Amino acid sequence: MVYRFDLHSVPSRVDSGEEFNPQVEVCCDDPDGCSNDEVKWFLEGNLIGHESMAFTRDFCSDRDTGTAASTTLQDEIDNTPSWYDISRSGLIIYEPGTYTISTDKGQSDTVTVEEVDPSFSIISCDVSPSEVMVGEDIDVSVSVENTGGAGEVDLVISDQGGEITSENLYISQNGIEDLDISLVYDDAGEYEISADLV
Repeated sequence: MVYRFDLHSVPSRVDSGEEFNPQVEVCCDDPDGCSNDEVKWFLEGNLIGHESMAFTRDFCSDRDTGTAASTTLQDEIDNTPSWYDISRSGLIIYEPGTYTISTDKGQSDTVTVEEVDPSFSIISCDVSPSEVMVGEDIDVSVSVENTGGAGEVDLVISDQGGEITSENLYISQNGIEDLDISLVYDDAGEYEISADLV
């Protein structure tokens, strides 16, 4: 008969948007073996996944007898709310706060999600073509990456004469946003086009 279900790998704190992978281990001490089982996962009481468990390991993690099975939370539920996500590698919570993760086997643990400031950078700025006739379009494509928490940033496109245009971008955590514009110059000359974040 199964003698214990253990919930592992729930950290005490993570950054918002940081992935972690809860795990349940089931230990069986019946010499005749145990039948396979299923674990349901809950976040704040809401069902977020269910996984089957098969007893294939040779022994339980804390002793040298019995057999064990384990499972991790994987992508099972469609249309998850925007404040969390489930991938094939685990759970991601985006909104700061303290959350309870539990299973239908009676285990629960809490994780505190802490807010992360956004961190923006321009990863590419392409201008093409490099030579045009007066009045022809020049295409400018800029990509901005955010390696921190979700937030807004102003992207300014300029040349040596000053600001040409600006755009306010909202970029999700660990996201990338692109801005594509076309410029036309009425006077011949050499123009240096740049992109900056403010």
